[in-house]
Amino acid sequence: MGDQDLPSPFAVADAASLRGQFLTQLGTWLRLGGALLAVVGGAAVFSESRFAVLAVLGFAVALGGEILLLVRRPERDWYHGRAVAESMRTLGWKYAVGGAPFGSGPCSSQLDARIDAAVRVGRDGLDLTFRAPAATTAMDAIRALPFAQRRELYGRDRIGVQREWYESKAGWNRRQSRRSRLALVAGEAIALVLAAGRAAGAWDLDWSAILAVLLVSAGTWVALKRYEELAVAYGVTLTELGLVAESVRDATEAEWPRVVADAELAISREHTLWLAACADPGHAR
Repeated sequence: MGDQDLPSPFAVADAASLRGQFLTQLGTWLRLGGALLAVVGGAAVFSESRFAVLAVLGFAVALGGEILLLVRRPERDWYHGRAVAESMRTLGWKYAVGGAPFGSGPCSSQLDARIDAAVRVGRDGLDLTFRAPAATTAMDAIRALPFAQRRELYGRDRIGVQREWYESKAGWNRRQSRRSRLALVAGEAIALVLAAGRAAGAWDLDWSAILAVLLVSAGTWVALKRYEELAVAYGVTLTELGLVAESVRDATEAEWPRVVADAELAISREHTLWLAACADPGHAR
């Protein structure tokens, strides 16, 4: 079952989240890039008016980024959209394979109620609408399959796909964390040399001040991306999903609703922690 087979609010919430993520990162880049441009334009050695224009342009760019983040509040769409999208995934899969609370028997009205509740919670700033029934043709088709086929499909298309995703993302974030730390260390070493050179009178331009702003900007970007934190969180979830895969493979039909509910809880736990970190006032935008 693919994302196109999930309840209809998923597509809207997913698109809103991706758009919010892009605008949040764009606004952050404008703020940081504008600040760097302003410092370069305001360097003491650049007395010509054409370089002073760089400072004006830099502050204008930074202001534009700040206004974008303030007025559009794209981080809200990013976080709320992701929360709703993941809720749609969880509810869709639970219903399709017969996980609790959607055990045997008709459950479409119960699914509609839960989808509607999730949409109401995440509606702040998002253009979300919901019309029953929530169950798609693919979801109903999977629900009608024999238990053995549902178990195999869930283990392969849900748990297996999630394990591959978390393994890939954990490795990528580890590499990015290592590269960003090395880049910051190298930048700080270069700034030290430049500051020492200016103190010794080797040059007049305060390159170290410019580089300092660049390093602060890079550090802020790394904080926004949270490479190391995500690498650890994804690694923990990957380990947990390995245990979940065994439970899914060995589950009996009587145990199945509970096993699926536990599996979805393991998947959603990482998303819940991510949202909590994003809601922290100390979290970088």
